This record gives sequence, C-alpha cells and structure tokens, in this order.
Amino acid sequence: MNTTPITVSTNETLPLLTDVMPMDLYAMSTPDYEWDMSSIIKDAVIGGIGFIPGPGPAISFLLGLFWPQQKDNTWEQILQKVEQMIENAVLQTIKGILNGEVQEIKGKMEHVESMLKNSPGSQESHDAYMFLARYLVSVDERFKSFDNRTNYQILPMYTNTIMLQIPYWKMGIEKKKDIGLTDIEVNELKELIDKLVGKAKNYIHTMYTNEYNDAINTSTAESVTNNLLSVRGYCLLHGLECIELIEHIQNNSLESGFYPKIISYSTVFDRPTNKMRIQALTEDDAMQEPFKPSLINGKYNKIQSLIGYVQRIGNAPRVGGIKITFTNGSSYILGTVTSETSSIELNDSVIESLEVWGNGAVDEALFKLSDGRLLRIGERYAKKYRKYAVDHHYIAGICLASDEPSLAGQAAGIAVSYHMMADKK
Repeated sequence: MNTTPITVSTNETLPLLTDVMPMDLYAMSTPDYEWDMSSIIKDAVIGGIGFIPGPGPAISFLLGLFWPQQKDNTWEQILQKVEQMIENAVLQTIKGILNGEVQEIKGKMEHVESMLKNSPGSQESHDAYMFLARYLVSVDERFKSFDNRTNYQILPMYTNTIMLQIPYWKMGIEKKKDIGLTDIEVNELKELIDKLVGKAKNYIHTMYTNEYNDAINTSTAESVTNNLLSVRGYCLLHGLECIELIEHIQNNSLESGFYPKIISYSTVFDRPTNKMRIQALTEDDAMQEPFKPSLINGKYNKIQSLIGYVQRIGNAPRVGGIKITFTNGSSYILGTVTSETSSIELNDSVIESLEVWGNGAVDEALFKLSDGRLLRIGERYAKKYRKYAVDHHYIAGICLASDEPSLAGQAAGIAVSYHMMADKK
C-alpha cells in the first residue's frame, strides 16, 4: 500500500503584510472541513465487511451505506456541508447530477439487488450486475469536471463516488461464481479497479500539491499557518484517507480489515504563533509528536494522560499549557507550566472532542473522552468558540503554544490531529 506523504518545498520566502503583493492572496476555500460524511463507509472497510453469504445481501449492504434509511444519501450530506461555498450556477449543476446520475445508480443497484436475491445464478441477474458495473465507469468524472476551485471544494463527493465504484466491482470479483461471471469479465473488473485507483491517486495528489503550493506562495506571514493546515487537513481527511482505503480494497479481500495510517490536521484556534507557524511549515513525513503520534509496531502511539496547567490572568483561570503522555511513556510539555493543574487518565478511552473558548488566546479547553468523562482547563470568558471533532475519528495529537509575549503566559493557540477509529473491541 502506497501511503507515502506528499512533500512540498517550503523554501519560498513568505511575504509580509507590508510587502507589495503582485498576486491575489490565498483565500481559504474550505474553512469548515472537519466532518466526514463518508466515515461510515471507511469504517466498514477498516473493520472488515465480514462474510456476506451472497451477492444480493452484499449489494444490500452497499445500498445501506450510501443511501441510509431515513437519511439523505451521502452525496447530499456532503453537499449540505459545502454548498454555501459554491457559486449558484455550479451548485445547480451538481444538484442535477445528484438528482440524475446518482439517483439512477441507486435505482439500478436496487434492481441488481432484487435480481440477485430472487433469481440467483440466472443470466438475467448476471446481466443486471454487469450492466451496472459498466454504467459506473467514469461516473467519478462528473465530480471533477468543474473549475479547479469547485473541484477542490467537492473533493469529498468525488472520493465518496469512487468508494462506491471500487467495492461494487470488488464484490463482483469475490462473488464471481454466485453471479456467474466469466474469467474475461473478472479481468475486466480488475482492470477497472486498477485504472481508477491509479487515476484517483494522481488526481488527489496533484490537487494536494497544487493547493499547498498556492497557499505557501500567496499567503502572508500571518495567514500561512492556518492556510497550510487547512489544505493539509482537508486533503488528508477527504482525499488521502480514501486513497488508502481503495488501495486496500484493490489488493485485499473485502472481508479483511486494515489499520489506517493517515493522520489529518485541524487549523489553529485562536491565535497562530511563531511556534505554530513552524509546525504548519513542517512537511507531512517530518511531523512529530505530540502533534502527530509516532507509529510503533504498525500502530499509532495513543494519548494515555493529560495534565492541564492553569495560568491566572487578573486572577481569572485561563489555559496556560498542557502535558501529554503517550502509552509508550513519551511525554511532552506544551505552553506554560504552572503549579495549578487539572489532569485525567484516559484508561484505554480516546479523546472524542475538544471544545475551546477565547478571543486572541485560549481561555478554556474542554476535552471529552469516549467514555464520557471530561477534562476542563481554564474558564471561558470570551464568547468565541470552536469544537474539534470529526465523525468516526478521534483526536490523536495536540499542538499548543504560549509564545505570544503580550499574553503573559496564557496559551495563544491550539490545534489537533485526527485519526480514524480503528480498534473494533
């Protein structure tokens, strides 16, 4: 499996606000990207779909993932997250694709499901399966046919589509005897998978590289931290996580699960500092703990305990710093150390979410664990608020800095990293 991180040169000189800018400044086109409407699909493959007795139930399973009962389908859920950023004319075209091709795929898949359940082994059910298999070819192109900015914004719709195409074809390969596929048809399906995996990898990696270079070349010193983290977080979460998944399906059975290796990142709340800028400029493969956990024996080091340091500002409790200890015993102190602390042992749970309040600094940080327990550091004062959480992911790492002299030791900014839930206990 090729999960080699993208490396982009960071030797360019970043312009200052006072510099004359000969080009447009980078505009963050995906400010709210920390969600994953395809997470249920990724979660199923990571856990291993398990033995499904026949092709009919297998199709039913796919239908349930992409068209859940009493919910919008996964494409519509994604569109609800991004539609505010898309120009109206383009938005109407995308809605037309969802009401047209996507609905037609659902109808054809329901027909295949019915045929395979009611007429297993028949020529008619074979023909229905292969008709849809060929109909799905190049459907993904519909979500990469716009201008570069729109294509970037609807990347999750593109990856959602290929996570339908490839499992459908793979299911046919694995249930070939039940469906009655010939060796020629099985090879055709394998070729479709190989071709799409190659195209998708090239498309996503190129998009990531281009957007990263655009951000680094057209950001100011003040905006570069969050611009780069937004590109990195968005492309890793909505792009490279999918690449990792489809490469696994390409090379393994749908029944076998796998351990995901992609780590994605959030932007900084509330004030990026010099230390955080250095972190944002660090290339993917050079990211280290405590922002990106270490990979030990094939699995990521997990956070074992947190100690929060409270910094008093005018006698009001605020976030000063934090000590993070991982399960292998490595520990890191970020920010300001004080004698006033609060702490928590994770006890095999994970950090499900982090809520923060502040305005130009971090007043309060509230960690919620997967077992329901909370760790509160500081006390909220400003109304500005941010919640860090992604569907079916946990917070795997933390970055915090208090190197802003005017804040007298209070934490200026905080950011987190995310990893897919992988331990099925």
